[in-house]
Amino acid sequence: MEKYCVYALLNPLQDGKIFYIGKATWHIQDGFKHRYYGHIASTRNGKYSKVNNKIRKILRHGLVVGHVVLSQWEQEEDALAEERQMIAAIGLSKLTNIIEGGRGYCLPEATKNKISKANKGRKYSKEIRKRMSERMMGHISPMKGKKHTEAAKRKMAIASSILHKGRKHSSEHCMAIAIANTGKKVSAETKQKLSLINTGKKLNEITKQKISEANKGRVVSEETKRKISIANTGKKRTEEFCKQISERVKKYRPTPETKIKIGLASRGNHYALGHKHTPETLAKISDASKKLWERRKKENWRFPENLNKMRLIRKIISRTRRKLITASIGSNYADTA
Repeated sequence: MEKYCVYALLNPLQDGKIFYIGKATWHIQDGFKHRYYGHIASTRNGKYSKVNNKIRKILRHGLVVGHVVLSQWEQEEDALAEERQMIAAIGLSKLTNIIEGGRGYCLPEATKNKISKANKGRKYSKEIRKRMSERMMGHISPMKGKKHTEAAKRKMAIASSILHKGRKHSSEHCMAIAIANTGKKVSAETKQKLSLINTGKKLNEITKQKISEANKGRVVSEETKRKISIANTGKKRTEEFCKQISERVKKYRPTPETKIKIGLASRGNHYALGHKHTPETLAKISDASKKLWERRKKENWRFPENLNKMRLIRKIISRTRRKLITASIGSNYADTA
């Protein structure tokens, strides 16, 4: 069960005078230090607020920001009430708090939009980035060696889904992401993690439809085809994987409507007319055919002693059938006449 505490930040420049009152989650390992170091980190990262400006002033003098736990509580509401009482007792004007306690201060939408417009397209120079890097050197992250609990992960997932609901990346943003990821190689460990995450994950019908629409009319370049070919060369599928593919194919048999669509789409398709295989392709087909026959011989496949005889028998049977069919058609025609 989570516990909560009310804490105060002390100013060593004014003999340990309280300049901020806050509420934090109490951890068994380090108390509320994650919240304390959060204040320090946000200040070093360039955040500007009343409390950050005060901390920045203290750090410039080479001093350490003092901190003290005022009380601990089992319920969050009790901790918030205590925080409000402490701020009221000291006086909001004497502290760097923005509001009189509670669940924090939210900027109005108009202010958020102004900040967003002001920061769009903003790029930090190399000097500023270097300063930021030097400022953060030696700073230990408050999350180092820790892991989020399952409850915390669920909360973050819910908050993220609400925040990003209906939000779509612009075409420019998508292009920037694509450029950033171009040439990026994923390690084998990361691939394995992604595989485990996506194992057993089923896409809903809406997502499948979106993927289908996105890939319609998509033409794969020759270079991409070559890359896929190189990636799959010498790759052997396991028996289990082959069985899975076989089972999936058995389930998804084309419906009569799909067959009609395929037939209509195939009409007038003269792509192969006038085309001939190159000598290299013919050599590949020949080698593949030879290997197939050799493999079948090793696996003790039953071959007829004389294939030519079998072919002749088949031809005779087919001719006899044709003669019988034509004879029956002729006799029917004579009867009707």
